[in-house]
Amino acid sequence: MRVRQLPSIEIVSPQGGLTFVFPIEVNVEANASDTDGQVSSVVFKDNNVVFATKTVAPYTTTINPKVGSHTISATATDNLGSNSTSSVTFAVLEPNVLPFVSITSPLNNQAFTEGANVTV
Repeated sequence: MRVRQLPSIEIVSPQGGLTFVFPIEVNVEANASDTDGQVSSVVFKDNNVVFATKTVAPYTTTINPKVGSHTISATATDNLGSNSTSSVTFAVLEPNVLPFVSITSPLNNQAFTEGANVTV
């Protein structure tokens, strides 16, 4: 009796623990193999929601994640229906928006006498 081997999978990009700034397109890449058969599909999920399925190598895709914490998982299923999963977690932060400054006083081209106090 031969014991069935599970497919192996590893997410190689992105690395876990990274922080990105919104908006961002993240490349997701996984290596998958099966020693006693073949990989029939790799399903990519973001926080348990499927965003891509690949049936042939290379197992790569992209995602445009929203602000927040993300767990990306990739599940490899082989030709016998066995599967394995790999996952990584990263964060997407709000962009650092520069403040807007507007001078409202004095008015544009307003004239003053020398030595006058001017309120800005």
